[in-house]
Amino acid sequence: MIWLDIEGPGTYWGSNQAANQNFIGALAAEGAKLGYKIGVYTSASQWSPIVGSWSGLSSLPVWYAHYDNTQNFNDFKPFGGWSHPYAKQFADGPAVCGVGADHNYRP
Repeated sequence: MIWLDIEGPGTYWGSNQAANQNFIGALAAEGAKLGYKIGVYTSASQWSPIVGSWSGLSSLPVWYAHYDNTQNFNDFKPFGGWSHPYAKQFADGPAVCGVGADHNYRP
């Protein structure tokens, strides 16, 4: 599976939300055309400034980030057309073999 990492508004993305929507949509479409399963890694606070209220990828799984140290989806609030998440990144953790590792939850 390929996850599109959609974060960094103002840093990695321009302010034209329609252009961002078209670019992200084209990435997802090309990946699917090549036979890959596509998912979206983002959070509501990152998604909205980049693409607005666009729900064009809501048929894909969403892996959202919310660093609350809680291994459940009780904090998930719908955004981008997603009503339920696929996975959650809930904490950054200590280095493993000298490399930073994030903690994720998937029931």
